[in-house]
This record gives sequence, C-alpha cells and structure tokens, in this order.
Amino acid sequence: MDNVLELKQKRFRASGMVMFSVALGLLISRIVASFMYRADANDTVVDVVFTCLTQIVFLGAVPFLIYKFALRESPRGIMELSNYRKVDYRVLLLCIPLGVAMLCFTAGVSTMWYVFLTMFGYGSGGGTTMPETFNFGLLILDLALTGILPAVFEEFTNRGAFLTAMRSSFSPAQTVLLCGIAFGLFHQNITQVFYTFFFGVLCAVLVLRTKSVYPGMIVHFINNGLSVYLDYAAAYGLPLGGLTDWLYGLIAKAFPLVGLLWLVTAGAGIGIVYLIFRLTRKKKPADGEARITAVDGVEIEPLAETMLYKPVLRDWAFYIGALVVTAFTTCCTLWWGIL
Repeated sequence: MDNVLELKQKRFRASGMVMFSVALGLLISRIVASFMYRADANDTVVDVVFTCLTQIVFLGAVPFLIYKFALRESPRGIMELSNYRKVDYRVLLLCIPLGVAMLCFTAGVSTMWYVFLTMFGYGSGGGTTMPETFNFGLLILDLALTGILPAVFEEFTNRGAFLTAMRSSFSPAQTVLLCGIAFGLFHQNITQVFYTFFFGVLCAVLVLRTKSVYPGMIVHFINNGLSVYLDYAAAYGLPLGGLTDWLYGLIAKAFPLVGLLWLVTAGAGIGIVYLIFRLTRKKKPADGEARITAVDGVEIEPLAETMLYKPVLRDWAFYIGALVVTAFTTCCTLWWGIL
C-alpha cells in the first residue's frame, strides 16, 4: 500500500513539472511570436510557428519526455496514464452535437465577459485580418492549427496525466474544478480565461465519466473547428456565412432574446451530457485502464488502488510556479488591453 501511495506521489510531482514547463513554454511561444511580428513576419508564418511551438513542442513533446524519464514509463504506459482508452462509439457521436452546443455556450460566456471587461476600459486591439480572397488551403491550415492540434495536444496535457494525478489526490468535483482553472489560466489571455474555464470543466467531466480522453478531443475539435469555419464563412460568403452577422445583429437589437437562446443551448448541452452519463452508467473498466494493480510485480489490494494521496507542501512547488507564471501573464494581457 505504501508503494502505491509513493507511485501516486511520483505521478503528482511529475505532473507538476509538466504544468510548470508548459506554463514557461507558452510564455516563450508568445515572446517568440511577438518578436516575429516586430520583424514584420507574415501573419501565416507567425501562426504556424507559434502554434507548432506551443502545441507540438510544449504541449506534446515536453510533457511526454518528462513523464517518460521522471516516471520511467513506456510510451504505452504514458498513453494509458493519459486516459487513451476505447469508448462506446455512441458517446463519440453524441460529442459532435455537444461540441456545437458548447461553442454556442462559450460564445455567450465570452461575449458577456468581454462586455464586462470593456467597462474597465479594456480593448482587444482588433481582430484577425482575413485575406482579401478565399483560399481553401488557408482554411485547411487554420483548421489544422486551431482545430486538430489543440484537440490532440491540449487534451493530452490537460485531461491526460494531469487529470489522473489530480484524481489520485482529490474528489471528482475537486478534480473537475482544478482542471477548469488550469485550462483557463494556461491560455494566458484575459479574454479567454473565463469561457475556457467552463470548457475545461466539461471536458474533465467527460473524461472522468467515460475514462477516455477521446470524447474531450472530439468536443474540442468541433468547438474550435466550427469557430474557424464560421469566421471564413462570414468573410467569404460560404454556407452559414450569415449566421455570425445575424447573431451580432441580434445582440445589438434584442439582447434578452440572445440570453434565451444561450440558455437553450446550455440546456441542450446538459441534455447531451445526461445521455452520455446514461450510456456509461454501467461501464466496466476498459482494458488497459491506468489503474495501479501491481508495484514491482507485487499485486496490491483493491483498497490501496482507490486511496487518495494527500500532497504535502513540497509536492505543490511546481504547481505554484505554474500558477504564478500563468496568472501573471494573464494579468499582463488585461493591463495591455486597458493601456
């Protein structure tokens, strides 16, 4: 039993190292992108460099290497620890409309949060500049950069071994809350921190319930990918292109009606989550589930597997560092927006 708790402690500390490394890495990516903009680099080139550096290197390779060497895990062991397990295909199908509902919900939250920030003099400094003519290749590139890569690497880092480590020390509700806070802060952007908190909470709930990271990946891709497509559709007259303008017009003319639509989409999302819970309520542990069944070849008691490890202050060192970096950077974006 002591060996099990020791292993959980190692996982908790390794996850802290990952979160601190990611926090610094994301800050470095922002600095690199800033210098590229100052050097008048092409916007597309900056986006590619920033996204690949952020997603593939700091959210993918760095966490993988830390878990490999700190925990001496095999690649398969890291995947199991990160909740890569099979899930009922019906759950995956339900995640498609859930992603659409989540986009509507987070758009409402984001709009209200932005209006709140403007009351303090905040300004975003303008939106993304779109090319004058439609380019299908750029659309595919943006879908890859904004939809596919974050769905893969952000879920791997935030709802993978980090969630597993939190669940080994906290209740499900506490784990969901911590995952939401971490996901919100790690965007390091004051305009994103609020709605990404809710997004992180939803994905954490899905992973805890289904024991798999795949539902969160699908919701993440649909949310981000559809957002990218709607931007292109509005700019170039593609199908559904008038939806964004219609919503903005509705906000200006009938804000209470927008609130009602927002509540309807939130209710639809809750209903879909309920269906997912129904489908998984009698789910047995999947093959390869990241459960500690043996330590050094010795079988352990089932009770030891479910025991929570209580972190001491030293275990929190890297988490505190990550919190300081992300909170400071997020606050800086608020100050820059006001100034």
